[in-house]
Amino acid sequence: MDQGAGYATGRAAGLPEVGDGAQHRRRAPGVTGHRLGLGALLAGIAAATVAIPPLITPDREPAAAPPATSLAPPAALVPAVTAVASPSRSPSSGPARCVPAAAQDGTVEVTRRPSCAVYAGSMGNGWTVTGDGMKVLPAAVVPDTKEAAIRVERARPAVPATSVALAAKTAIGIAPGGRLTLRIWGGREFGTVVKLSVRPAGHGSVTLTAPADRWTTFTVKLSELTSGTSLARIDLAIAADQLPNVNRFFLDDIAILG
Repeated sequence: MDQGAGYATGRAAGLPEVGDGAQHRRRAPGVTGHRLGLGALLAGIAAATVAIPPLITPDREPAAAPPATSLAPPAALVPAVTAVASPSRSPSSGPARCVPAAAQDGTVEVTRRPSCAVYAGSMGNGWTVTGDGMKVLPAAVVPDTKEAAIRVERARPAVPATSVALAAKTAIGIAPGGRLTLRIWGGREFGTVVKLSVRPAGHGSVTLTAPADRWTTFTVKLSELTSGTSLARIDLAIAADQLPNVNRFFLDDIAILG
């Protein structure tokens, strides 16, 4: 086939025309459109890469972490809590001590607490004296003296148990090392023997023996009479088993010391 026949055949088949030199080439419309679409796609990708690089290229430095979000409520919504110390409770110190009898200037303090002077010529503040089977005179003159004291006489000689009770209006505290002191003028001829005890009851009693017709001073540690920390009454029971023939005797200067 010669060149002219081939050219004619190509045209008839719809192939693109190819020219040499200054002659132009004619291309099929489908090939040209395909290339134009591909170019537009590449241009779009390039534009997107330039416009939003973070979506394609990762940052070289790590992004800062977002601030931590606290789940606690705002301070204004949290009620203020003030720690309040519960009042501590002081340990029980027991009954108050008795009131001192008198100051050096002779002034006597009078309160609802009993006086430490149970009897000193007269009954101390907050104290009373009674007799069980005994006649008690709170202010009687001691024979052959001008002293006033508590006179105790047996009212019913046939009664075996007789006693004298000195009672406080309210119980008083006992100080460590506290003592009870008193004087006894013994009964005529035989003297006087009594058993001294206190209430609340403690260790029992101690025996006091006073010679006849004279004063004898006795001092007894309260720890010998009770293990408690309070005192409400002082008892003097006639020791009839030791000296049954007691007629009368006197008591004076009864006091709680310490």
